[in-house]
Amino acid sequence: MNSNLQFNKAIQGISKELRFLLQDVDKSVKEKCCEIRLRVNNPVSLVCCNGIFYLGASGGLCESSENTYIVTSDIISDSFSRICDYSVYTYHTDILNGFVTVDGGHRVGICGTAVCNCDGSLKSVRNVTSMNIRIAREIIGCSDRLYNNSICGYSESIIVAGPPSGGKTTLIRDMVRRVSDSGKKVCLVDERREIACVHKGTVQMDVGINTDVYSDYPKTKAINMALRTMSPDVIAVDEVCDFQELEAIKYAANSGVSFIVSLHARNYNDLLKRVMCTSLIKTGTFDKLILLDGNRDYKIYGVGELKDEIYRFSSSLAGVSDYGNTLL
Repeated sequence: MNSNLQFNKAIQGISKELRFLLQDVDKSVKEKCCEIRLRVNNPVSLVCCNGIFYLGASGGLCESSENTYIVTSDIISDSFSRICDYSVYTYHTDILNGFVTVDGGHRVGICGTAVCNCDGSLKSVRNVTSMNIRIAREIIGCSDRLYNNSICGYSESIIVAGPPSGGKTTLIRDMVRRVSDSGKKVCLVDERREIACVHKGTVQMDVGINTDVYSDYPKTKAINMALRTMSPDVIAVDEVCDFQELEAIKYAANSGVSFIVSLHARNYNDLLKRVMCTSLIKTGTFDKLILLDGNRDYKIYGVGELKDEIYRFSSSLAGVSDYGNTLL
């Protein structure tokens, strides 16, 4: 699906008047748009790869917030109801997790007022004040250069690192599709429905013919279940962020499974400081790291050279000369 159609599909749940204005936005903007943000009593903002723009009062885009289309509480309320198919109860669990996935795999983040149980756990969300429509991008073939040039067949375990909205999920999705279609069994752990984008039990994105999707499962649980019941060749996990997940990856890797995982890093220096990156390397599971620059380009590092660089970087920190030895 091209970017214009993806944009138009992502806004189908928005209040009617606002949807019509957004549909008339120039195609070149739709191609660059990553997010559409609605905030009560504020202008509609379109977050693009080249900056943030605002919807004009009569349509079109503005670079400043003057003479813009202002979102009302009624627009938020109507859009929220539409996105939930007029049945908020049906999407109760999703809302508690902070987002709703809509047809086409697009994800709508939700902010509002929390209603908590006596133990402090979240019971419900009321008075929604902000919505963030993240447009899912499926770019078939975006991993071809990696597959053909540097990591043929993805037989090695790979870390994909990059900045927020830098293309990690899009790249991993296509990597999964490619390795799956090559004949390997893949288990995709999609805890937040960002890769396969399951909606009403249907996978919205092409993740390959030999891929089994664990949607909404906690990553640690899904990795262990996949290892016990699905005999995968490869497990793909988006955004590794805690040490329980790390231990599950290490255990599965010792059973002969390869991994494709991602983590956040704004740039190379930020990567060197990331404890999770260091810890992933320490497992001995991974062979290469792909660092995205946010502009659809990347650099590939061998884990050995990164390990040496992290040690040097850590040792250079004042007063913590043993830091590298402690982690590595």
